[in-house]
Amino acid sequence: MNSFVKWIKSERIFAWIVFSMFIGIVIRSIVMGGVYYTSDYRSYGISEWLINYEGGFVRRGIIGQLLYYIEQLQLYDVRTCIMIICIISSIIILCLTLQIFRKEGWALLILPTGFVFGFTLFSLWGRKDFLSLILTFLIFISFKSILTHKRKKIAWWIVFYFLSTFQLLMHEASFFYTFPILAVLLYQKYRNHLWTVCKSCLACFICFIPILIIMSVVCLYKGDITVAETIWNSWGMVFESYPSEYGFMPIGEGVGALSWEATKTFTDHLYSSYVGHYTPSYTRIPIVLLNFIATYYIISRVNTVNMGLYPKKQMNNISMSNIVLIQFVAMLPMYTFLSCDWGRTIPYWVISSLYFYHVFNEVNYEYPKILNLISRKIQLYISCNSFLSSPYTYILAVFLIPIPRIFAPFDFMNTFQWYWVEEIIRKIYHF
Repeated sequence: MNSFVKWIKSERIFAWIVFSMFIGIVIRSIVMGGVYYTSDYRSYGISEWLINYEGGFVRRGIIGQLLYYIEQLQLYDVRTCIMIICIISSIIILCLTLQIFRKEGWALLILPTGFVFGFTLFSLWGRKDFLSLILTFLIFISFKSILTHKRKKIAWWIVFYFLSTFQLLMHEASFFYTFPILAVLLYQKYRNHLWTVCKSCLACFICFIPILIIMSVVCLYKGDITVAETIWNSWGMVFESYPSEYGFMPIGEGVGALSWEATKTFTDHLYSSYVGHYTPSYTRIPIVLLNFIATYYIISRVNTVNMGLYPKKQMNNISMSNIVLIQFVAMLPMYTFLSCDWGRTIPYWVISSLYFYHVFNEVNYEYPKILNLISRKIQLYISCNSFLSSPYTYILAVFLIPIPRIFAPFDFMNTFQWYWVEEIIRKIYHF
């Protein structure tokens, strides 16, 4: 009896309540249309996959070209194939992440939230995200092998460059959450060998020349309206054989985005991310900043809560803090002018940071001294603060921070929490 009372008073019961609520939201989202067959080729969830090279080389075209080659061999409904890819990649990344959390002794609390899988698991809205993050994990593994294996280095470099090339040709945004942190790691490795700053930077630059060339090429060949029309028309046989219920179809959103004018796109993303889109307000900027601070807190203290599924393990909070800060700086373009989909970009930051920690934590290297100093001060402050170090505060942060699906926060109906409120309102109404 005493042990039961003690368990009730522990953070486990509260963590499980929050976790169960979020699981309920995810299940509801899946049932209401997360895993769905869409007949609309025009939607972003379908049309971005259709970008190919039939109008010439263009960014994000490699998957679409492979799908197009298959279509030339055997006519098929490409929408079904895309849905299957999304489901399989969701299963793979979910299993991979669960295994990592188990090995590291981290609580599963954040997985079904907007910080990780809440908006995109089994969803066409996530587009190519999970495929890209799986490749990020494999790229981290190959790079670790380059650093730690004394034999077969050339083979691992080939694997690294192949995976990196495919990832960037699939979606260029993956550059920001995959390669800058690897460059920092390699730079520190050279500095630890007492190389000069210039020599270390030059060595890093040489190693990443193929990556930089590919990134430059995909940014240069961003497409235009002529390319977009050619790509869309190349799928004409599929559109005719497996027609959409919407009838005549203009160019889909994903393909049409190739024709967007860069300056206007950048300013629209920045404005939508921090001020809002439908009901703009500058009062949302502090909420955006709160999202960043809360995400740092939640990732860097990911071992705060013990849910009792497996033993809680010690974590190097300083190392995790360093990783989170590096990834945030590297992803600043995604948080300013390149995107306004917070429900996708925050998981980029979170998942890539957790993967990097898991892969490289045992590698013996040091972070930049200034970064170590910042992380030590922040983590010491959190550890010494009874409120911030409390597992109950952590659970409340996970539960209450309003991560939006798209655009600036505080359009409450656009947040993950709204799904739960909406469900409660529906139950009360029917009752």
